[in-house]
Amino acid sequence: MSSWAEDAVDWSCTMMASSICALILDSTSETILQSNPLFSRDNLISLCQLIRRSLTAFGKYTESEADLHEIVVSGYSRWADRYPHIKAAVEGK
Repeated sequence: MSSWAEDAVDWSCTMMASSICALILDSTSETILQSNPLFSRDNLISLCQLIRRSLTAFGKYTESEADLHEIVVSGYSRWADRYPHIKAAVEGK
């Protein structure tokens, strides 16, 4: 999902992908994702970039995308501590 959104021209695609990923991240952890042989380091980097883009996009989205942004923001506040790489990417560490 995050790799697909990297090349998306339409900002709503980015926000949709990010909100879906945020909901999925609620039910797992970075450790579990990394232990899956189908989840690569490139996937994690792409996911970090997607979440960072969507969280720092304040004002770039339309009113209809604001709900998607809220899903990402509220999800991030719940699971950020379980995803140290995403947290570091978002907070610039």
